Amino acid sequence: MRINPHDAYLLHRRKYRETSAILDILSVEHGLTSVLLKGAYGKQTKNRRPVPEPFQQLYLCWTCKADLPTVTHIEPNAPYERLNGMARYCGMYVNELIM
Repeated sequence: MRINPHDAYLLHRRKYRETSAILDILSVEHGLTSVLLKGAYGKQTKNRRPVPEPFQQLYLCWTCKADLPTVTHIEPNAPYERLNGMARYCGMYVNELIM
């Protein structure tokens, strides 16, 4: 099953194996979902995908062939502004409530 591109927010990311990452995202259409981003870490190659930052708005799509969906397209949907100070703590608290 292929999920069409839509907006989502990255809540949490963690490394998976050598070059991949598991992203916990929140979207209007699918709610809280974990997806696999292959090729996120490792050598600098033309196929390497950018690793998104927490609290970043994304435009992505994925396919569901196994238990963990795999990202097929990902790009930032808005300019990323890093949260600092109290805003960062509030973001982390909201993440915990959602998770």
